[in-house]
This record gives sequence, structure tokens and C-alpha cells, in this order.
Amino acid sequence: MSEVIHILLAPLSCMRHCDFDLKLNGYTQDVYSLFLSEKEIVSGKVADVLKECILDLLKRLNPRPKVITITVTCIDGLIQSDYTAIRKMLMKEYGIRFGVVEMFPILADNKIKHTDLFPEMVYGLIQADPDQPKKKMVNLLGHVDIVDPNTDFYQVLQKAGYEVREIRQCKNLDEFDEMGEACLNIVLSAFHLHAARMMERKYNVPYFFWNESMNPDTIQRNYEELERRLQCKLEIDDFYQAAKEKVEKMRKLSEGKSFAIGQRLDYVPVKAACELTAIGLNVKYVFTDQIRKADIEYYEWLGLHSPQTHVYLSSDISMRSFMYHPEPVDILVNGSMMFMKNVEGLMTVELPEEPYDFQTFLQVMEAFEEQISHKAQKKNECEKKDSGNEVSMFARAWKTYSGEV
Repeated sequence: MSEVIHILLAPLSCMRHCDFDLKLNGYTQDVYSLFLSEKEIVSGKVADVLKECILDLLKRLNPRPKVITITVTCIDGLIQSDYTAIRKMLMKEYGIRFGVVEMFPILADNKIKHTDLFPEMVYGLIQADPDQPKKKMVNLLGHVDIVDPNTDFYQVLQKAGYEVREIRQCKNLDEFDEMGEACLNIVLSAFHLHAARMMERKYNVPYFFWNESMNPDTIQRNYEELERRLQCKLEIDDFYQAAKEKVEKMRKLSEGKSFAIGQRLDYVPVKAACELTAIGLNVKYVFTDQIRKADIEYYEWLGLHSPQTHVYLSSDISMRSFMYHPEPVDILVNGSMMFMKNVEGLMTVELPEEPYDFQTFLQVMEAFEEQISHKAQKKNECEKKDSGNEVSMFARAWKTYSGEV
């Protein structure tokens, strides 16, 4: 939305990766950087410096923004700058909404993390009357990549008379505010549960934790729960059948192959291990950065359905031994090669965000299938070259020195 500008407010050291991450993800429009000096931080002048920056921007921007958001970093978590006066000034004098994104990795072990607070701040900027009748609209919360509006989730809901709204599809502030008038929030990521609970309290929009999954049966159950909540029939049978056929194809492609699941597959790698096991893959082990009480159901499922699957805590010091003598597997999925560098003939697969409906499931499985087939073909070609008599142009011709040298 061009009606919104964002300001990064950080010391130079923090700004490097903040700026880089934004640009890497394509966010270059209406984003500004405000570098903080040591003097401004120590003297407690951060809010004053920001106010000057905002007022200067408002003089130069035409049209003026309707929303201003800022990102503050760990240093602000320590000095606790107060932006209340700026918020009140912007609303009273300019009618501009103001929000603060607290990016505090130093609080990563808190019960409510900064990754929970960020979505809450964004959706908390919505202006909607909670007492107004709700529209036949369903919001999608927590999708990382840009959503494809042509997949089955959109199709079946539109056929049932519902509009689907995702924040990046909002063309203006009015469409963003309409998200507070939806009849249901579909939450795809646990990081958006905090925001969904806030929207339930503030706008009377109930939520359903759909949770992305690589198991078509789980996606089917999600649709069934959605039918119950909306009290309508959703036509998903053809999409479900296509997903089941793809599963069967993946099983045949993966016959005789073993898999390791890395830490980068979903926010909960052990969950992904359960789902890939459920569709017939031989998951030999899974890496996780932490073992959480909230994930016990996945460990219990693995213990019951795949007791041979091992779980490795990647942060444990014993992993140093694993690096030297790793258990061999054929394929590593979304993992770090740091642990697997000594596995001979290892193939690596990098998958996109986990799917939430049947057609995004097909897309992920097709990426899986393409990478396995392509890398297996390349591996065979390399083996043929190695077994042949061809001499590489880079091969060294080793000779002994003559006696007089």
C-alpha cells in the first residue's frame, strides 16, 4: 500500500542486516533508514530525532502517508524510548496512524517473542467497528510468500460465496480496514496466533489455526473444520484426489531412499518429519534447534509410527561427533551441510514454504520431485565420467625430478 511508509530506526551495526533483509525480500518502496549515533542513544534523544525525521518527511511527501510504522531494535529494548507523544501528535494533527515494530532478538526466549508482537502491531492498526455485522470474508494470516489467488482455497471459498483476503492483496487502507470486518481468520503460522487472539478481542473476528502441512489428509481435515465453522459445503474432492495421486507418485520415486530433515523445514522440523513420514517417506532422522513442550504431540506420533526415526538436537555439543561420523542418508531436506559434509553421495533438496491447500501441496511435491530426479541424473552422469577413461583438462601430470635436479 503506497499510503504507508516505514522507517528503520537503529544503530549502524543493526541497520546493515535490517536494510539488507528488506531489500533481499523486495521491499524498496516507501522504506526509510534513520541511523542512530551513540550520542543520541546515550542521551535519550531517540524519540526527538525520530520526530524531527517524521516532520521533515511530511513536508516533502505528497501525498502524505496515512500510516507510519517504525522498526526499533535491541538497543531500544534496553533504553525504552517512549513514542507515545509521537503517536498522539500524528493522529491529532495529521490523522496518521502510527505503529512500532519491536525487533528484539535478545528476548527470543520470552513466552511472547518479538516475532509474535510484530504481526499483532500490524493488524492492530486496523480501524473497524467490532459491533458491525461481519462480511462473508475470510482472512489468511501468516503466509510467508506472496499468496497465489488461483489455488483451491480461493476457488472453493469463492464458489461458496466467500471472499478471501490476504494483507498483501490490499490495494489501499480501506481494504486493509475491511479485514477487521471478516467473519473468520485462518491462521497458517503459529507466529500469527498472538495477532489472531488480539483480533478476536478487538474486532470480534474468531480464528481457526489451520497450520500449513505436507499431508493431504491434514489439509482435508482442515477443510472439514472450515465447513463446520462456516456451515457450508466446500467442493474439494477433485483437489484431494489429485493430491493423493501425487503422494503415490512420490512414494514410488522415494523407494529405497532415506531422508534427513533439516532445521529450516517449517518452524517445527519434527512436525515436518511426521508429515513426510505419513506420506510414505523413510525419514531416518531430523535435526531441531530446540525441543519444546508444545511439540510433544509430534514426538509422540513419531515414537508410535516411526520409532526408528532419530531426533538430533543440533545445538548439543555431542553433534561435533556426529559431524565426523554422521549416519548415512540419501537425501537432506532443507538442512545445513555443516552436519552432513562427511556423508558421501548426499543429495540436498530445498523446498519452499509448506503448503496450506491441495494445489500448493502439489507445487511443493513437484519441486521435491524435480530436484530429486535432476540431482539423481547428474549424480549418474558424474559416476559415468569417473568410471570412464576420459582425462580431465584440469588433471595434473605428476612427474619425478630427474637425478641432476
